[in-house]
Amino acid sequence: MASCNIGTEFPQWLQNQERILVLDLSNNSIRGTMPKNIGDQNMELRVLNLRHNLIEGSMPSSLCNLEKLFTLGLSCNRLSGEISNCWSNASQIWVIDLSSNKLLGTIPSTFWNLSEMWWLGLSNNLHGDLQQVLQRHSELKVLDLGENHFTAKIPSWIDNEGLPQLHILRMSQNLLSGDIPPSLCKLQRLGILNLLFSNLSSSIPSCICNLNTTKDFSLFYGTFYIDDVIAKITMDEGVEQVLKGLQQEYTSNLRYLTNIDLSNNNLKAPIPEGLTCLSNLIGLNLSHNKFSGKIPSKIANMKSLESTDLSSNQLFVPIPSNMFAMTSLSFLNLSNKNFSGPIPKGAQFSTFSPSSYNGNPYLCGDLQGKACPRIGITHPPSNLSFHEEDDNKRKEKVLFYFVIALGFITGFWVVIGFFLLNKKRRHASFRHVDNFVDFMYVEIHIRKARFKNKSRNLVDH
Repeated sequence: MASCNIGTEFPQWLQNQERILVLDLSNNSIRGTMPKNIGDQNMELRVLNLRHNLIEGSMPSSLCNLEKLFTLGLSCNRLSGEISNCWSNASQIWVIDLSSNKLLGTIPSTFWNLSEMWWLGLSNNLHGDLQQVLQRHSELKVLDLGENHFTAKIPSWIDNEGLPQLHILRMSQNLLSGDIPPSLCKLQRLGILNLLFSNLSSSIPSCICNLNTTKDFSLFYGTFYIDDVIAKITMDEGVEQVLKGLQQEYTSNLRYLTNIDLSNNNLKAPIPEGLTCLSNLIGLNLSHNKFSGKIPSKIANMKSLESTDLSSNQLFVPIPSNMFAMTSLSFLNLSNKNFSGPIPKGAQFSTFSPSSYNGNPYLCGDLQGKACPRIGITHPPSNLSFHEEDDNKRKEKVLFYFVIALGFITGFWVVIGFFLLNKKRRHASFRHVDNFVDFMYVEIHIRKARFKNKSRNLVDH
């Protein structure tokens, strides 16, 4: 095993090494490019970990020759260019993490022939149609395709038959379209679903309750044998998640995290009641959508929930009073909505910042600095949802333009009808128009002749 802290160019002495099993140069300041023959000189290499460095240039195609490689960690560098489609020989590989680089092109088709692969991290600048590039994979547990330019809909075969082991699905910040397919509800081992900024519409499928949101993600380390010596591989690959208002990379504690992030999309309709039966969920982020109606009253059943962000939606009416029973809740954001009534009382609610309720002028309670009335609740002027208000505004605008168009059409045909029905007036009007045209024609020719005479006199002088 080789490990160091150098902060210079990629070490040249590696090109002369032929018996390195684990090469870990992560979290240094290594610059420059990777040796082109790195995969030809170290045929016994099992682990190559170069994460969190400053390595530039393209990925050497010789990496495909490492037939015994288990882990390839190149994330958080400055790699560019396309990924070579030559991975058919790397049949034993478990982990390929190329995320947070500047790689281009499409996903190599040979990745889907790696039957042992269970982690694939490709958050870069890749593109393509996900319906075409993805294939069924029985061992894949982590699929991170965030921050790319993938298009089309989420493939409907991403379910328990296509990806039966999938625990983490991250497809945030892509150019997807359409709905969240109900097939995702069949992922029985899914613990993290991240689809933020993915251009999704419609609503959350009601079958969301079928998700298991499993904790304790297994197989975060592995072992292999060489010359009767056992070597352990420690997995330090990470996945970025927004939790409690902060974006962080989760690594060793990723196995205990369960999180659903559907924020910054165009999702509508009420929040489905089925979402509240995900009792193992730790994080829930539905902010910056167009959800309407109420917060489901059974949200208190989510006993494990530590972070929930429902801000900037079109929700209204009182906050469910039974939320005080959510004793694990340590972060709450209900800002920029149309809530009214008292803020629930409870040990954890007294710890939330007043900013958690900003943009709710009809809320009352200690955190708002406004006492609640003894009788009744002050409601917003209208109990209509924002969605209904938007519909009313659209109707008013359509009616406004309809009245203008009707007025124009009426005035036009009144004038035209007057001339059609009155023959004498019609002929007189046409005669005036003809006289005006003749007058303008003669006037133009006279002025043109005068201009030519003046120009000729100036030339003669």
